[in-house]
Amino acid sequence: MQNPCCRLLLLGFLLTLTACQPALLPTSTPTQIPLAHPAQQGVQLALTPTAPQTPVGTPAQVITSMVITGQLELEGPNNYVSWVITDDMYIYWSQVDDSDIYRYPLAGGAIEIVTSSRYDPGTLSVSPLVISGDWLLFMDTQRQLVYTPYFFRAHNLQNGVEVELMADQRNDALPPGYAASGDWVVWTTLVASQEAGCRADSVLVIQNIVSAENRELDRVCIDDNYMWNVTGVIGMTKQYVVADQRLPDATGAGRRIYLFDLDTGSRTLLTNDRYGRMPAINGDWVAWLDMRDASDMEGNTIVFNLKTGEHKEITPPIFSDEPFIVGNRWLYWDGLGGNLLAVYDLITEKTYTVKTTSRSDEESVTGKWYLTEHTIVWSEIVFDPVSPEKRDVYLHWLTGPDLETILSQASS
Repeated sequence: MQNPCCRLLLLGFLLTLTACQPALLPTSTPTQIPLAHPAQQGVQLALTPTAPQTPVGTPAQVITSMVITGQLELEGPNNYVSWVITDDMYIYWSQVDDSDIYRYPLAGGAIEIVTSSRYDPGTLSVSPLVISGDWLLFMDTQRQLVYTPYFFRAHNLQNGVEVELMADQRNDALPPGYAASGDWVVWTTLVASQEAGCRADSVLVIQNIVSAENRELDRVCIDDNYMWNVTGVIGMTKQYVVADQRLPDATGAGRRIYLFDLDTGSRTLLTNDRYGRMPAINGDWVAWLDMRDASDMEGNTIVFNLKTGEHKEITPPIFSDEPFIVGNRWLYWDGLGGNLLAVYDLITEKTYTVKTTSRSDEESVTGKWYLTEHTIVWSEIVFDPVSPEKRDVYLHWLTGPDLETILSQASS
């Protein structure tokens, strides 16, 4: 979960680019990257404390009808956890100031270290973890900062092979924003300009993880022009890419959202009113936030069906952030505080709200929800009543035969 004030500061900071010496596009073939601690791959960790920063599994599961409720306590003082769920019901995560990615089977078992940072120390949670087919994509950075040396890596969950997609070891390097579908990844960052005197080019690139084939969807000099939003959300399916541009202050600032058809090579402008941002795509649906009313920080959500042309404007029932779509049916939002998850059924137009903790807002905060067609996962930070700076971090989940069953049983 990202604080909205932090996001505004972050985006403002990105516009100060005079010191940035951008990277070149990758041209080499895929490289198998040795793990920083190869002996640790697949090693099972005891479910009791063994060393600082080692996650301690205290799994607990409760079966209610067809829905299973579970939780896992993570050791360490860090608030932020980046995680993702696979179809075979494994959860993968990394924490701030932790140099490893872990996994745990939701059915129960041991915690394992999957891979480690190539920096000592390093962090693997600057950007979201992304699952695409057999690949786990992540950003391996030296520091928890906007500008930092990085390796953009892909780890194959079936055979352990690792591919370096891109890397930049300069202190002012800008890690790319990215999304993926199958063996393809789309990413955007700033690179060395092809124009004399230009500070940097903003590029939007699709790249094959296996073959290293890459193609620029767009390249533009950022001087008095737009740039593709590195810190925003990029969406990708087998056929489409959706991304948003940041427009320069000289032309009124704001955003524009574009849809790229990878089959035809066409580009479609989805929003030209400067208010759309944070696009998402899944199946036939595209969604984005409309921030037309500057005093309304949560905005409305616009959804558009690529097949039928259906258009809906939805007001989130709770204070929400960026939208997500799963299963070509379910729209949900990352929360900005509070302990409720809101999910909207794009077919029936019914809204479900799930209370994700029995604690009060003063006792804990939940968020960063991740939904699949069979699972809801979220984090909870529980504050110490005596020492508020002390806190415990949990991952919670609900699993069931399908998302509709889970929501029907869990919603208030």
